Amino acid sequence: MPGYVLNGEKMLCDVIDGIALVIDTQISTYYGLNAWGTAVLECLLRGAATEDVCDRLTAIPDAPANMADRLDAFVERLLAFEILVEGGATAADVTLDPELGRREGFRLMVDCYSDVTASPLPAPAAAVSA
Repeated sequence: MPGYVLNGEKMLCDVIDGIALVIDTQISTYYGLNAWGTAVLECLLRGAATEDVCDRLTAIPDAPANMADRLDAFVERLLAFEILVEGGATAADVTLDPELGRREGFRLMVDCYSDVTASPLPAPAAAVSA
C-alpha cells in the first residue's frame, strides 16, 4: 500500500481555517489547496494508504464515477510539486466529511503561487505578507 509523508527537507505545511498552505522553503513558492484537497492531504499525512483513501472517496454515494482518477491525479500533482514523498502507510483513520466534498464539487485542487496574497487562504491570513 503506497503511503506518503510531507517532504520535510523543503516543505512546511499549515492548515488555516480548513485550507492547507504549503511553503517550499528552498524556492519560496507557496502551494494552496482547496478544502476538499486539504481534507484528503490530511488523511495522507496521518499515514493513510492511498487505497484506503480511494475506498473512502469512492464509497461516498454521490461521488463522481471518476473519483479514483481524481485522487490519482491529485497525488501525482502533490508528488510533482515535491510536497509529498513516499513514506510508510499505516492503518490511519480515513475521516472525510462527504458534505465538504459536495460543497467543493469533489474537486481535489492544489495550485502553485509565487505570492501568498494570491493563494486561496481566507482574507485575513492572505493579507499577511511573508
